[in-house]
Amino acid sequence: MVAPAAEGVGRLGLVVSRKVGKAWARNRVKRRLREYFRTRRHAFAVPVDLVVVAKKGAAELDTGVLFQELEEGLAPWWGASPSGR
Repeated sequence: MVAPAAEGVGRLGLVVSRKVGKAWARNRVKRRLREYFRTRRHAFAVPVDLVVVAKKGAAELDTGVLFQELEEGLAPWWGASPSGR
């Protein structure tokens, strides 16, 4: 879910249930998602509040595949190319 930030500062919410895997797998998914948004926060046209729900199998995805899927899903919200290209 994506919405323009009400307070002018973007926020990220993560939902990673036990269906994703054991604690170490859930934490790994959360770390990768946080890193993605930390490095691409500047690419949004406006600050946004974003909630990401990780689905079963997210822990098995390669980081590149995970980032590509996020970029495709968030494409309407980018003000510039998220990868800087």
